[in-house]
Amino acid sequence: MATDSLSSARKVIVQLKATADAPILKQNKFKIHGTDKFAKVIDFVCRQVHRETVVAYL
Repeated sequence: MATDSLSSARKVIVQLKATADAPILKQNKFKIHGTDKFAKVIDFVCRQVHRETVVAYL
């Protein structure tokens, strides 16, 4: 049980880089919980750039 709480408490650093004609974000590094899905990052980026869809290359 202790390892489950430790792994859920860890955070992951996500660094975003704009390509082509993508708008540049003011902040390009973000920390998210290790248990969060990547869709949460995509939703956040959509809100930041005021667009309905974005394309992410991993």
